[in-house]
Amino acid sequence: MLKNQEFGDKNPPHALYFESMKTRKYLFVIALFAGGLLLGALGSYFLTRAHFASALEMIQPIHEEGTSYHYINPLLACDIPQSASEGEYLTLKKHINTLILNEQSNGSAKNISVYVKDLTQGQWVGINENAQYYPASLMKAVLMIAYFRELRANPSALNEQLRYTTDIAKTIATLPLEATSSIAVNETFSVEVLLKKMVIDSDNVAMYILLNNIKPNILSGVYEELGIKSPDANPETYEISAKDYSLFFRVLYNSTYLGRKNSERALGILAETNFTDGLRLGVPQNIEIAHKYGVRAATAPDGVPIDPELHDCGIVYAPGRPYFLCVMTRGATLTGLKQTIGDISALVYGELSGK
Repeated sequence: MLKNQEFGDKNPPHALYFESMKTRKYLFVIALFAGGLLLGALGSYFLTRAHFASALEMIQPIHEEGTSYHYINPLLACDIPQSASEGEYLTLKKHINTLILNEQSNGSAKNISVYVKDLTQGQWVGINENAQYYPASLMKAVLMIAYFRELRANPSALNEQLRYTTDIAKTIATLPLEATSSIAVNETFSVEVLLKKMVIDSDNVAMYILLNNIKPNILSGVYEELGIKSPDANPETYEISAKDYSLFFRVLYNSTYLGRKNSERALGILAETNFTDGLRLGVPQNIEIAHKYGVRAATAPDGVPIDPELHDCGIVYAPGRPYFLCVMTRGATLTGLKQTIGDISALVYGELSGK
């Protein structure tokens, strides 16, 4: 048999053909694999972009209204409607839910709402966070914000001297207020001193003196500018949710509403609050909390007691990870509600601080 002179015995034409086909087959498989990776990457890219775009669309900026600015639109805060549902936040939510069920089953509270917002990362967790409650003394923090807001038009507003008149005393005498006050009729104090008494001691006389002297449009303007329903229409039946109330503290923490100096002053006053039967029960004494509590213990017109409500909301300055926590409760006894808030506060602090 003649040997192929051009290719030699080892590489006859048919052998090269099959070798070529085998190489093409490998190349085809590699191309398919690479194509799959590319399509997967592109799919992931566009899905991620779509998810990111969808997330961006959900972010709701809250801008300051009624300003005279022509070129700017001041941003006060951003609301992300969907709560966090991944990693430690999903675990935190499950643990809070379990604790709430336990508190309700043992009779400590009938209704419990919780709103937690990580002030460093911006993620939040809510359980019944849109349920409505009577705010009671929680709104004293809003009144303080309104007075600090007035400083824009009247820089000496906090130095103004206000007197506890007999007319104010007569009005207070008709109200079912249980808390006592150290302020006597005809005594005079500066606005700043009254603000501290109102917030730190939750003094109702100080609150009514301040309410009697502030311009209604300034107080209502705080609610309107932040997009929160105002109690002006019917303060006796006014209710607010834990999530909505958080905005008052968030704009203070971010100094987007009062400015840096006055936001610092306002939170400094809130940090002196002497109420220790709520959030403080679950947080070490060396950790600062700027907070305000509210309690409502009332009776119906027929004399039947209404389930009391107790709320405590504020910023816990956990090292390296400050967070806002608001717990609103309704139940049989204030003692049980205090313990419920303390238990939830301890759980949140432990999980977010890692202690």
